Amino acid sequence: MKVPKHIREKMHRIALYAGMASNLDREVGLWLERNGIDVEKLSDGGGLGYEELSYGNDVTDELCAQIEQMEAEQWK
Repeated sequence: MKVPKHIREKMHRIALYAGMASNLDREVGLWLERNGIDVEKLSDGGGLGYEELSYGNDVTDELCAQIEQMEAEQWK
């Protein structure tokens, strides 16, 4: 069976987007680390953690609110 061209192209895009996502994840992770944010604390398994971004679930606003709350509590 010959793999259709449109499927082959989609496979190339999967690899491209996965690489781009990995680079973005690394950049964000480094920024969080440099700013004293523990990524493990942002990954709670409850559907709103950092790992959800990798699954395509945009929980950015919730994560940013959580990070800002963590920072506010640190200064109390």
